[in-house]
This record gives sequence, structure tokens and C-alpha cells, in this order.
Amino acid sequence: MPCDWFDYLLFLTELLAEDSSNILNLNEQNHATFHFNTDGIDEKIFFEFRTRKENQIMFSFELTSILTQHTKMKVDSYLLGYLLNGALVVNLFNHFSEKRSYLNHANTQKIISCISDYDTCADTKWHQILLTIKKNDILLVLDSQPQVKLNPFGQDGLITIRVMHLGGSFLNTSQETFTRFIPSIGNLTNFRGCFQSIIYKSGELFIPLLITKNTKYIQSQLPIQSNLRNCDYKLLQQKINIDHSKLNSYVSFTKPGSYLRIKGWKVVLHGEITFILRTTTLNGLIIYSNSINEYELFPKDINEPNLLENIHEVKQTGYDIFALELRLGRLHFLLNTGSGIVQPEFDRKYFESESKGFISDGKEHSIQIVFDEGDLIINVDGENFVTHGTGIKTYKYLNLNEYFYIGGLPESVRQINSFISPEVWSAQLRQDFIGCLGEFIVNKRLWDIDLERRPCWSKPFVENGCKLSSSIDFCTDKPCRNKGQCISSWNIYECDCSNTNFSGKTCTENPIIVSFDGFQWLWIKFSPLPIQSSVEELTLRFKTKYEDGFLLTTRSSILSAPDCLELKIISGYLSLIYNLGAIDNIYHNPVYIADDQWHTVKIYRRQNVLNFSVDNLFQTFDIPKDGRYLSHRHLILGNSEDSLTNQLIDTPTQFNHNIKQINNLNVHVFIGYIMVFLFNGVDFLRTAQNLKHDPSLYIWKDKLDITATQSNYEPNHELPLTFNNKDSTIEIQLEHSTSEFILGMWIKWKKYGTVLFLQDGFRQNLILESIDGRLQLIHMNKDQAVKYSIGENQRVVVIKQESTKLIHIRVNNQSTIVKMNISNYFALKTINIGSLSTRNSNYDTYSNYMQRTTGFQGCVASFSFNYSIDYDQSSLNIKLNNTTPSRYHVNYLYSNDTQKVSLHNIQMGCHFSDSKHLDLNHCSENPCRFNGICMQQWNSITCDCSLTGFTGKFCDK
Repeated sequence: MPCDWFDYLLFLTELLAEDSSNILNLNEQNHATFHFNTDGIDEKIFFEFRTRKENQIMFSFELTSILTQHTKMKVDSYLLGYLLNGALVVNLFNHFSEKRSYLNHANTQKIISCISDYDTCADTKWHQILLTIKKNDILLVLDSQPQVKLNPFGQDGLITIRVMHLGGSFLNTSQETFTRFIPSIGNLTNFRGCFQSIIYKSGELFIPLLITKNTKYIQSQLPIQSNLRNCDYKLLQQKINIDHSKLNSYVSFTKPGSYLRIKGWKVVLHGEITFILRTTTLNGLIIYSNSINEYELFPKDINEPNLLENIHEVKQTGYDIFALELRLGRLHFLLNTGSGIVQPEFDRKYFESESKGFISDGKEHSIQIVFDEGDLIINVDGENFVTHGTGIKTYKYLNLNEYFYIGGLPESVRQINSFISPEVWSAQLRQDFIGCLGEFIVNKRLWDIDLERRPCWSKPFVENGCKLSSSIDFCTDKPCRNKGQCISSWNIYECDCSNTNFSGKTCTENPIIVSFDGFQWLWIKFSPLPIQSSVEELTLRFKTKYEDGFLLTTRSSILSAPDCLELKIISGYLSLIYNLGAIDNIYHNPVYIADDQWHTVKIYRRQNVLNFSVDNLFQTFDIPKDGRYLSHRHLILGNSEDSLTNQLIDTPTQFNHNIKQINNLNVHVFIGYIMVFLFNGVDFLRTAQNLKHDPSLYIWKDKLDITATQSNYEPNHELPLTFNNKDSTIEIQLEHSTSEFILGMWIKWKKYGTVLFLQDGFRQNLILESIDGRLQLIHMNKDQAVKYSIGENQRVVVIKQESTKLIHIRVNNQSTIVKMNISNYFALKTINIGSLSTRNSNYDTYSNYMQRTTGFQGCVASFSFNYSIDYDQSSLNIKLNNTTPSRYHVNYLYSNDTQKVSLHNIQMGCHFSDSKHLDLNHCSENPCRFNGICMQQWNSITCDCSLTGFTGKFCDK
């Protein structure tokens, strides 16, 4: 940036405060001229313009200088600016007064694009131009972009501005001198549009040109009745026949994900909207507007002072809403003028007449909406179907944000809507309009569809024209494969793959599969403030072998309300819990799902009506009318909120403090796989996968925290624990000894040491230790020891059969058999994983046989221990390749009547990276500085720096 960039910002702030009321209106038949008589010291001219015409002259300047190298010959330079195909083109010409010839140089033409969502300067929005003259340099800045520099050819003297023309040029641009350099300039007309904030500055001299009378410094020549208080909207419309334009104003919304944003209402007492609609889609958003701008409501910092004020304001009066949507093929209107949301009832004949009431029939229907001092009239096909009167005219005005969103919404506006108006169902569920709209007229202004189709938000799925073959069934050829369900829609078909093991347009692509090990989750943080919804849609495809688990929840301890949507697995069956502000309402489904097979659950709520299905077994319930809204701020998949609050078991004291949270851990976590996760129209698995590469998904960047692992059916390492250092240990003391058991676990180590120590009461022990990348088994029988080398790490299984006096130890697929002392039974009493630091007295005994007496550093997962008690007649009936469940099972995370568990310096989850270097893509390494909050995502992280006072990727700038 140039060194005077800060001066420009200060200058801009100053001038906007001085001259924001007068607006120069030019109609293509006139232009404004300003003559200057100043010293020409560091001159600046600033102005803003808006227009809809893409090819026209915008300004011209006459610049004067003295050539020092040609005996002070006077030279005039002319700076011409014009729009060509929507871009600003600036040309600099030199005119030598003696030869009367024009010179053009290659470096004296610049083409600059405006900053515009519409990819044009002719977008009816205000754009800024700053022209600076410094000695013999001409600098131009458009819309705060980097400046461009032009140099008059052959000049090195002082340049000053003598004359400025806005909206035209005193040069005859059609003559051959100019058309030879600029072939298209001969077809350009004068400017049609508006200018404002026209400021001239030279040294200490500061002149707002539209509000300053003629002085010795400035002489202004303004067209009659051109200096107005507002910009005439007629100047921003294309000069075309409106009847002809209507025929070309139809657009098709072909798929969800696009919308139009047109000029709407700001503060209105009277207003009218008319349009033509044609669709076969039953549900979708047609028009939406409210009184909040995008990103305005939610503060970045939860501690911002206006937070409570916003909440208080919503409770008192709410925000103004204007929305029209389709529900089951019929129009539904929502209005709030400040006294609360109103859903006007349609006339009875609207519902009695199937042909008129149902408009999703593929035919054209004309819609008229009239707002008049709080009253509302809606006509369909020329007949009145809604008349709503406010009675007492307390709330006559409708205060909106100046825009109508047509056919859909940006995600930021959806989240605002979720907070201020949960009644707009299509906005909540992301049900965009699919079909045709045309002849859209707001207060007698036809929409500019050529302009509105240019932004990135409308390009993907908004097309010109209206083509519909309502009689064609696009599912006739059965395009969906692998038992996917075909849905015929607007000129297209859609495949529902949620009941298959495939994805993609025709259910032929490999799906995204995510594994959850019990300490993993997908956490969606919708908002720092509670949002409300009256409708939800959830689709989940999963598999698990566990009869108890916790699939998802919206419950939040931060919220004072008990609201929640929860899905649990209890005794092998799904239980759905809904709380809308009073009590937990529990709904059960009879499909058994703990069979390690894929199952699909779908939940649809419309206020107090609930549809709950598992594998196409459908159930419908009526939720008690103790409330309509679900208040929530996040959704957690794979964990309960309680289990996420305890991620470190550091000391025995801390462990005892958190024992209530760890006890019955299986009912607070999910262990299994998920293939489909759709919530209110968002495919969150696809969103997580494409978050880094798709700009349209960036709004979710700071809202997703993902520790679950993308998987291709690999074995799930369940309930992993990290042994942080050589003193980390888990000790399990059995209440009753056992001579028959099966012990299994996965291990991964970073530093070598003791992995497993099995002790009985007769000094006959088994020790597994990691040495040089391999496991070594030590069998100690009284004072003797036998060592066995049994291969590399991974899956370890220890099987003790009482009848054979043998112990089988398998590491991956390699087996080792240890023959026990015949004279003494091996009655297992104590299991140590990791360090033996709790039994220091045994060090001397074992140090002669072990490489290290300290524990390993690494991870343990999928620990299982099944056993029978020696005096119990129940037997395991152990087989090497086919083990049967025991009567007793050890959970190594909490104590109970049959076991006592002690843990020291153990962390939930496996947090050792295979890399020797700092992993900046994993939150376990804590790369965020100055207490920034790390948000884990797939193969990347995001740092939330909002509470740090710093910025940058790692909150360090």
C-alpha cells in the first residue's frame, strides 16, 4: 500500500461527514462542469457514483503543465474515464498547443474493475473514485483497491487540474483522433445515473462541490434540477420497454443452493408485489426479508455489551419479518410489524377449492401481495385469498433491511432467522424454491433479472427462461442405483441414497464413513446465543455392535432451559427424547440396531407432530403441547455434553472427583460408524470434508469441531487412552481371583517400557514390555524367568485356560504358548497397564529380568477382560478362535463391586502423533497462542481468536 493510504482513509471519513446529503442526478442528456483556480498542491478529487448503464462516459479532466525541457512549452493533458462493458477504462491524452495534435502512449490506459458482487460497476451500487495529482504523477483508486498510476508522456513539470466534467466530456470523442486509439469510444453516450460526495482538496483547501457556491477557487455549472436530495431510481433502470422486458424476466430455480437478492423495502407504509409462479415442488421459500442485515445480530465476542440488549429487545417487540413460502403446495405467509409474528389465515375457499388452493401443479399462477398500513391482502389468480387487518393501527410501518431474498437464503441470514423467527419453516429446513418465477414487480419496478443473475450466489442453479415438462416422470428409467429412491422434480430427478451404502447423484459413489471410538465427536456450534426452531429434520445412517450408546444431543448446560433433542441406544433399541421447555418426552422404536449392521433413522418434526422411523418402520407421535420451540445453540454427534467436559484424568484425587462422569461411560458415548448425517438440509459429513476447499462453506469454518475419523471400514480402536509418561498407569484389582480369562487390547507406543503386568498371589507373573519396536514376554515362576520374543505391536490377546495350565498370547496373528507351573495354579488377581510405580517394592525383584521397570509411553485401546471366578461353577468354555462371553466383564475406567480401578496420569483419547515434529493440524498439540480456542477439523485446525485480542491463523498477530 502507498504511504498516503492512511491519509486517504482520514480524508474519506472527513468528506463523507461533510457532504452526504446532495446527490447529482444526470440523465444522459446533460453533464456537470467544474472550473478550478488553485495553486494545485497535492490535489485530490473524490466522488461516488452509481449507475446501471455499462457503456458510457463518466468523467473527463483537463490537466495543465509546463515542460521544462522544451523551453517551457505549455502542454495540456486530458484524462478521460468511461465505462466499457461494466469496467472503468481510464485514458490519458497529451495535447501540444502548437501542433494541436493528440498523443497516446501504451502506459497511459488502465482498465479497472469495481469491487462488486455483480462483476460490474453498473450494478446500481455506490462506488468510490479518488484521483490524486502529485507533481507529474496521476494516481487513481477505485473502491479502495490498490492505486494505479498514469504518467503524461514526455512531461516532468507540475500538473494541475483546470476543468472537471462529470457525466460527459468537452472533447469530441467521435472524431478520428480518438477513435483511432479507442475504437469503441464513438458509441458512448453521456452518463446516466448519480454522483454524490464530490470533494476537491488542495493543500489546506477543502471544498464540497455540491454544496459550495461559486468562489474565486471554483466555478460550478450544474444542470437545472440535477442537484437533489435523492438518487432518482428511474435513472438506475435499463431503458427498455417494460412489456417486452416482462417476457424476458422469467428465471428457473433448478436446484437448491441458489437465490436472488433484489431491491426491496426499507421503511414502508404502503407496498405492492406482483409476480408469476410456476412449480411442482411442494415446499420452498419464495420471498424473505427482515429488519436485520447479514452478520448484524450475533456478536463475535460473547462478552459484547449489546448481547443482553439484543436478547431483551427480541423478547419485547421482536424484529420485522416479511416471508412467503410453500407448504405442501399451498401458500403460507408470515408477517411481523413489531407486535409479534402473524400467520394470516387464508380464506376458507382457498382450502375448499383444490384447483385454486393447490398451486404446485406446474401451471402459471399470478400472485399479488398488498401491504397497507399494517393490513395485508393476498390475491391468487385474481381472487382474494387472504385479508388480514391489524384493527388498531399501532404498528402500521414495516421496517425491513432493503432487500428481498428470492428462492433461498444465505446461511448467515438463515441463522438470523432461526433466532428471530422460527416460524418460517423453509428457512429453517433449507428448503429452497424449485420452479419458475417471472414478471416480479416491486412497487411498480420490474426486477432487473439480467443484473440479479450475475452474483456468485445465483449463478449455479438460476437460469434464464422457464421450461417445465410437468407430465414427464423423470424416474421412469430408474436412474437411481443400488436401491436408491428416485424422486421426480423440476425437470430433474433426485436420488435418496440414505437407505443404501452408496452416495452421489445416482447412488453409485463411495460414501463418507466416519468412525467414533467413544472419545470422538462431531460438534456443531450454531451460535453463541440460543436459537429456536419449530421444525427439525434429521437423517442418520449408522452401525454399532453395542447395546448402549449416545448418538447425538442438542442439550446445553449453558442454557437455563431444559430443551433438548437427543438420540440414545438403550438395550439395543433407539430412544428419541424431545424436550420443548418442560419435560423429557421419550419415544421408542422397535427395530433392534445393535447388530453391527447399517441402519437409517429419520426424524421429522413439525411443531407438535413427530415422525420417527428406523429402516422404513414409520411411527407418528403427538408431542405434548407444553411448547412449540426447541431452544438450542449446538449439536453434538457421538457424545453427550457431560462426557466432553472431562477429557483428562490427571491424579487419583481428580479421578475420584470425576468418577460420576466416567461411571457408566458407555451410555454417554457412541462407538461405531456413521455414513449419513443430515440435519435441517445440511450434509455435515460433506461439509466437513470440503470445508477447506469450498468458499461457500466457510461460514461453518468456526462452527465445526471434529475429532471423529474418516474411515474405510478399518477396525475401530475403542475407548483409547493416552499414557503420557513413564509414570502413567492403570491398576485393576479383582475382588476374586480367576484362573480362566480372556484379555485383549490394542497398543501403540512412543517410548518403550512396561506394557502389561499380570500378577497372581503365588509370585507367578506375566510381564509384557516393549523393546526396540517389539514385544517381549517374561514369565516369572517364583525366582525363575523365561523370556519370549513375540513380535511387533498392535493387537494383543492373552487367553488363560484353567484346564490345560497354558496361556496363549497372540500379537496380531503370531501366537506364543506359555506353560505354567503345574504345582501352582495361576490365579490372576492384579492387572497393571503401564508403570509399576504403585508397587515400588517389587522393582528389585523384577529388575534383573526386565529392560525397564518404568511404563511405556503411548496408547491403549479396545481393552476387554472377560473372566470367571474360581469358586463359581460358571465356565468361559474358551476356544482360541471362538470365545464366548463371560459372566464377569472388567471396565478399566471405573470401579464397581467386582473390581477396584486406580488411574494415574491417563488422558482420554490417543494423542500421540506418529510424527516426530509438531503437528499443526491437530488440536492435541495446542497450536493456538494466547489462549485461542482450537477447533479440530479433518486434516486441519481453526483457531478461534475472538477472546484473545490477537488475529491470524494461530492467534499470534
